[in-house]
Parts: sequence; structure tokens; C-alpha cells
Amino acid sequence: MGPLISVIIPAFNAAATLPMALASLLAQTYSNWEAIVVDDGSQQPLRKIAGMYGDPRISYIRLKSNHGRGYARQVALLESRGDFLAVLDADDWYYPWKLQFQLDVFAEYPEALMVAPGLAIFDKNYSLTGIRLSGDPYTRRYSPPMRGLQAVKIVHAPAMTRMETARRAGYDARLRFSEDEKFLMQVARLGPYVIIPNVLYAYSEMQSQSLRKQLRSYSATRKIYLEQMREYPYMVACQVAATWMKSVVYIGAHCAGLDEALVGRRSLKPAEIHIQEFLCARKTVLAKMDDARAKTQLTLSNSF
Repeated sequence: MGPLISVIIPAFNAAATLPMALASLLAQTYSNWEAIVVDDGSQQPLRKIAGMYGDPRISYIRLKSNHGRGYARQVALLESRGDFLAVLDADDWYYPWKLQFQLDVFAEYPEALMVAPGLAIFDKNYSLTGIRLSGDPYTRRYSPPMRGLQAVKIVHAPAMTRMETARRAGYDARLRFSEDEKFLMQVARLGPYVIIPNVLYAYSEMQSQSLRKQLRSYSATRKIYLEQMREYPYMVACQVAATWMKSVVYIGAHCAGLDEALVGRRSLKPAEIHIQEFLCARKTVLAKMDDARAKTQLTLSNSF
């Protein structure tokens, strides 16, 4: 059957997007997974959505109040039973071959603690607008454990981590923002990891971005670095200064109405292969979601 993959899904008022996220799990070519949906104090009926597919692999946990992503992710991590940890935000979705592809890479690099692929950026119409990679667009990169203090240039959401490593790193429950950055720093220090150029994750960047959110993220990042001031004073000073500079740039872009253009500069123009893979993945996931919704409606109609 293969190793169990635990997929953690923090969700807050995500009724419009959670069905697509869950459908992308049901569309996976690899079937031995569990999904832990943590409802972080939503005012929407996420329990009903989590159960609409009738799949026992999907579990649901509701928090009485909103605690933030760090807390929600750590709750899900503690509930996970798998051999590997994967992350899926409630407004994003997986390519159908994502889990199997990453497991195959782990098999090639048994000493690696994490496999980090790229992601596709899509807009409100589910159209591809760009791609983001953590490394070279054509080759894999094997990275030794990180030394000292530095920003880890890995995209968190599409990464898969060995569960033992994920538990050692953990998510800081105190952080509402940048908990993913701290998690990656911890993992990168524990051992080697592999960055691959393949795009396996679809990310709703513009829908989830705002100036307030970006500034709070930079503020949280500064706190993470300042915790290590005694050990790495020079590196901390450089990283803190960099986040302040980025904050000023984002404020200026917002005042000039250039928010979207600034965020868009993070991404690369998709090549033809990226476009075709995205369209194939989107078609498969949407079909799975429509099929599940049709079955749900049939079940409801037969109950009357």
C-alpha cells in the first residue's frame, strides 16, 4: 500500500474554496493518505463541507475560536499519524500526481528530510498566471543541512517532509504569520533536502494577499530572527533590516496602486509545459469535485 501521508489543512471561513482543495486529494493517483481539516473558529459550515465527500480519510477538528495558522497547523500535526507530512491550504489545490511524485523522489534520496517542488499561481477564474520555483527551473538541487542563520528559499506549501522531522521542527503555535518560515528553517537545519523544478501545487496568491497581511508577516519574521540575536547578532541585524526595507517597498507599492504588479514579480512566466500540466490537473480536479457534488445531491434526494 505504501507509506501513509498526512495532509494538514488549516481552514478559516473557506467554504468557497475548501471543496476544490478536498477534491484535489480525492483525485490523487496515490491513495494512502489522510487529511486533517482544522477549522480555525470559522463562522461558516466547514464541517458539512469536510463531510460532503463521505470519505473516511478526511477528518475534521473544530477550534472554538480563531488562533491563527501556527496554532491550527500544530494541532493538525499532533493529530497526524502518517510517515510523511504534506500541507494544503484551504484555498489551494494539488495536482493529481503530487503525492506520488514526491514519494518517488524520496525513494531516490532516502537521506533527504524534505522534497520541495514548485507551485502554479492561479487567479479568481482558476487561470494560470505564473509559476514559482525554489531553485533552478530545469534541474534538481540537493541541499546539505543549513548552517548559521539565513532565509530558507523554499516554498512551504508544496513541500513534503518526513514526519519524524516535521514533529521535531513543529509549528510555533504563537505565530499567526510566518510560522511556515520558522518551520522551514528548523527542517533545513536538521538535515539535507531536495528541491525539484516540477510544479505540483496550485496557489491562489492574489486572492490571499493584502498589505496588512504582508506587513504582519514581515513583523512575525522579525520576531523569529530576533529570538536568535544572541547566537547570530550580525545575521539577525541583516535579516531584520531586509524585512523593514521590504515593508517600505510594499507600502510604497500600495500607495501607488502597484500591489498586484509587485506580487507578480515573484513569479516566472509559465512555459508551454507548465500551461498544459496546469490545464490537465485543473480539468481532473474539477471533474472530481463535480462528480462528488452530484453524488451528494443524489444522496440527499434519496433521503426524502
